[in-house]
Amino acid sequence: MALTVKAFLDVAKEFAKADPSQVEAFLTESLEELDDTVLGAEFDTAQRLLVSHKLALSGHGQSARLNNWTAKTPYSEQLDIIMRKRGCASRVVLENE
Repeated sequence: MALTVKAFLDVAKEFAKADPSQVEAFLTESLEELDDTVLGAEFDTAQRLLVSHKLALSGHGQSARLNNWTAKTPYSEQLDIIMRKRGCASRVVLENE
């Protein structure tokens, strides 16, 4: 189940002042970047973390950066944990030529 802007902002209150159209764009973008069949029940959490990471790097939360060299945020760190747990970190998709 994909998050709505309202559902996202209800949980990620630190982004209450973010432009709703940017939140919507990141939510839509995240649908292409995350696999609900792999993430299962954790899909909404992963989507929230990915969108939060993108918003933090976009200017709405510059102070959320952990490391300016890697652009890691607390959100991306949590997302990495979920992805590793679900086996996504080592998953490679090969396209047919």
